[in-house]
Amino acid sequence: MLNLLPPKQKNELHLDLLTQTVISVAVAVIFMILILALLCLIAQSFLNIGLDEAERDLSLWQSKTEIKKLENLEKKVKELNRNLVFLDTHQKEQVKFSLFLENLVKEVPLGIRFNEVSVRELSDVSIRGYALTRDILLAFKGNLEKASYVSDFDFPLSNLTKSTDINFSLSFKYAK
Repeated sequence: MLNLLPPKQKNELHLDLLTQTVISVAVAVIFMILILALLCLIAQSFLNIGLDEAERDLSLWQSKTEIKKLENLEKKVKELNRNLVFLDTHQKEQVKFSLFLENLVKEVPLGIRFNEVSVRELSDVSIRGYALTRDILLAFKGNLEKASYVSDFDFPLSNLTKSTDINFSLSFKYAK
């Protein structure tokens, strides 16, 4: 193809083409800006709706807060009263465990070691420990069975399966 146009017209055509491209890009950018602005307005309206709902919920919550505070305070007072009654009851029923522990230590032969002694509900005693031999463990069992402060003695047979190095457990009720 032959281009017979003078250079001045070529420059004008090129300038016209460039102007049209710049105008179309500018129109596209303006169009995108308008769309973005519209999206921002829509987002703002959604946020305003959410904010209005949150403000309504907040005012409702604030009106209920005082009632809830009073209810919580009442629950705490009731719980405190229950704890005071519980403490008063247990203080009146308090068992002197120092005497119990003193008596228990007297019953323990050499070769017995306690790993855990736990007392539940003011009278349920359970003991876990270690015995060097079965004979020592049987002597300890006999001492406890004879003790006047022991009732409902429970000594599992599994304690007697080994003849040495025995991990044992037993339980009884402490008779006041």
